[in-house]
Amino acid sequence: MPFAFRLKLPAGIEAWIYPSALVVAVVFSALVAYHHAHEPVALAVILLIGLVLSDLAHELAHLVAARGFGLACDRIVLSVDGAFVFLEEPKSRGSTIAIAFAGPAANLLIAGVAFAIWGLSPSAPVQHLPGFATPLPSSPTLASEAAFFLGLFNLALGLANLAPAVPTDGGVILWSALPRRVSERTARLIVSALGLVFAVVSTVVLIASVLAMVPLYLPPSFGDNFREFRRAWRMAPAEGGA
Repeated sequence: MPFAFRLKLPAGIEAWIYPSALVVAVVFSALVAYHHAHEPVALAVILLIGLVLSDLAHELAHLVAARGFGLACDRIVLSVDGAFVFLEEPKSRGSTIAIAFAGPAANLLIAGVAFAIWGLSPSAPVQHLPGFATPLPSSPTLASEAAFFLGLFNLALGLANLAPAVPTDGGVILWSALPRRVSERTARLIVSALGLVFAVVSTVVLIASVLAMVPLYLPPSFGDNFREFRRAWRMAPAEGGA
């Protein structure tokens, strides 16, 4: 079994963090700190810790929401394949939607707080980050730099996870919100087809962000949604029921 850092959190929660999960965070932190920071080493460390905590906050929000509906869940996993929380199957569509929405909502809340901290910086916003319309302070402090980039990461992560696709939270929300008369095959085709569209968007965002030296590798992926679309297309029209 691959090695994982195992953190004991309150309320009997365990977080398993595989080293492979740190790859994206390390690349993001190192590139951003090297190209945009006045104190690159300090900023890289802060961003690395902040990104891992942001992923944990996303999954913890799912877990807290699930427990609010009386579902058993006690383990979070962060790996190169993504972040997951292990929980019982929700008992209703409403609870499924609420649990799925909790994760992105946590990231958007963190983004709002981070941008508020950045916006309260005493520096005048006159510099511009390449590729982005939002200005950076002319003489940013370490705290304001970290707040800006953590806000940017959490905003992107929250919005990307709301995209209707496989396997995002937005895909779960759309799947659960579709009328019951829609067959499983049709539901899979709808979600995966939209996922292909958003996979193209995420690719464009990745390319643009890499050029700006702020790499944002976000879901959904083209491969996951193409495979899901192909499986759904091959299903018999009546398969999965109405």
